[in-house]
Formats: sequence, structure tokens, C-alpha cells
Amino acid sequence: EYWVLEEKYSLCVRLYFYDDLGQTLFVAMDNLDSPWRSTTQPKGLYRARCTIPPDLLNEGNVRVEYLIQARDHDYHVTFPDAVSFQALDDFSPDGVRGNHKGAWPAAKVRPRLPWTVERLGSVGEN
Repeated sequence: EYWVLEEKYSLCVRLYFYDDLGQTLFVAMDNLDSPWRSTTQPKGLYRARCTIPPDLLNEGNVRVEYLIQARDHDYHVTFPDAVSFQALDDFSPDGVRGNHKGAWPAAKVRPRLPWTVERLGSVGEN
């Protein structure tokens, strides 16, 4: 949430997600979804919210930096440690892990992507 005290800029909200080593996992911004992306924002209280898919991150600690910037300007305010949390492994059958019992390959993200698997024929078919 943030207040606009003066109708002067179009603002962009960004979230930077970092791991324990300070490496960027990903960045999310409201640049395409804000109704004020190409116009100044009227005075008032605003809430910018995004939804992170629950199966996106691999297990580990995550730190989030929150930034609000005036579009087309270098004016911004940053909250470097806005929130931190631990992403935990989901061993439920519906989780991204599914029926995989072994160690998950090392990676920053672990999205559950849609797949299609189809049978094209069998051995000996022409």
C-alpha cells in the first residue's frame, strides 16, 4: 500500500525476489496491469498486489525488495527488506514435486509448467 500525495507522476511498482546469496530470482512489476500505466495517478491510497504461483519457487529463503518508481523518471523509493520468507518443499501429491521422491535438481525456480505427453505409436508400428 502507498499514498499518492501529489498528482504528478505515473507510478510503477516492482518486487525484486532474492535468494540467500543475494542473487535475483525474478522481478515482477505492474507496468502492464496498472490502470495508470500511461497517466498520472490521482491523490489517494493505493494497493498494488500480485500473486506468485505457489509452486514457482524451489525450497529456500527468499527476500523481497519493494520499489515504487515514477515512470520515465529516476525518482523512486525502495524498501530493501520489505519481507522475507522460507519456501518449503511440498510433498503432497498435488504439489510440484508430485510422485518424485528423490532430491529435486538445484535451481532457483521450480515452476509447475503445463505438459502434454501423447503416444505416437508403438514399437513395430509403421
